[in-house]
Amino acid sequence: MLHYYHQQEKLDHFPTDRIVKKVVPMGGYWWQLMDGGGNKLAQKNVSEGTCKTTLASLCKPQPDSWNKMQLYNIPSGGKGLQETELKQYTAEFLLTRGEYAMLGYSWYGCTGSAMHGGGASPDPPRATEWDVDFGSPTGACKETSSGSGVFSREWDKATVQWDCGKGEGEITMKAGFEDELVNPPRANRAAWTGVEVER
Repeated sequence: MLHYYHQQEKLDHFPTDRIVKKVVPMGGYWWQLMDGGGNKLAQKNVSEGTCKTTLASLCKPQPDSWNKMQLYNIPSGGKGLQETELKQYTAEFLLTRGEYAMLGYSWYGCTGSAMHGGGASPDPPRATEWDVDFGSPTGACKETSSGSGVFSREWDKATVQWDCGKGEGEITMKAGFEDELVNPPRANRAAWTGVEVER
């Protein structure tokens, strides 16, 4: 462990661009390469204009943000959030994420909840959508029509949209998959451990 921190300290003082040129082509990765600002809209009360500008920069075939692993962080362990608000974080995540991304509570509790042997209490909320398999995206998001402020992305089993005029996102399951959002196939899991739990 001491060796790890010594090596990490050396990396922290090394020019990032030189590390990128060396490590990434080798298929490597390290924590400082992560973009921790994946979440730009959900629960941020941005203006319609800012929303349009933000999504215009992200909704194209290969946005710059996809060059890094992205963290979509829900602050404060999601305390006080309702199911509808968690859905907004999930919709933004599905709309704009690249190939490497995660949605969750970052360092909240570090080792899990008090209920499951860690330091965070209580367990953070778990969105229904996190237990649904949406398949894979068929492409990047795009504006439905020029100037509409409505941005959409198709997944195998769902259509995800963000309406800048309303300031909210929506996840609509496609025909034949509607029941998966009502009765998620991966439901009844603890927020931290992924272990099956009883209702």
